Amino acid sequence: MKQSKDAAVAAIFREMLAKGVDIADLCKRWGGEFVPEKGAEVIQPLPFDILYQSGDIYSYKILDEKPIAILVERCFISLWDLPEKQSFLDAIQKTEKIKFFNRPANMGVRKIWDFLFENAEVVNQEIESLGGQKIDFSSAYWIYSHSGRSVGLCVENGIEKAIPKSKELNVRPMQLLS
Repeated sequence: MKQSKDAAVAAIFREMLAKGVDIADLCKRWGGEFVPEKGAEVIQPLPFDILYQSGDIYSYKILDEKPIAILVERCFISLWDLPEKQSFLDAIQKTEKIKFFNRPANMGVRKIWDFLFENAEVVNQEIESLGGQKIDFSSAYWIYSHSGRSVGLCVENGIEKAIPKSKELNVRPMQLLS
């Protein structure tokens, strides 16, 4: 008895599920790449995955979705600075109101900022291509730290500095995945 095309596809699908194979694996096998049906704008995958407002993450621009962050070194980086410079304590309060996957943002840790400085051009190219605001790497940004002292840490031109927490600096919301 000849199997129908639908039955054959169903059998293949069950076998794929059993072996942990997905559609992206099949596309790679034939030299292609899987593109979500939503209408991705694909020339080539972007260097960093993109978090969309819907909560979906893709490595492509999705035309009908609003990007809000890129995923760098297991950390979501907002596409925008806070609108105004902030003191350290104000920056903590305002970034905590920004959520990535229902978890509060902060100002990023030194390890992430080091990566951003080392990859400044490609990071800013992707942020700008998504309609975001480039990171001003010549300016000072607060770094998240647990210090109870009257000074906070900032990074300016790739150099970490301790400065008074009352000083107002740029803030780029970030959220490190655990």
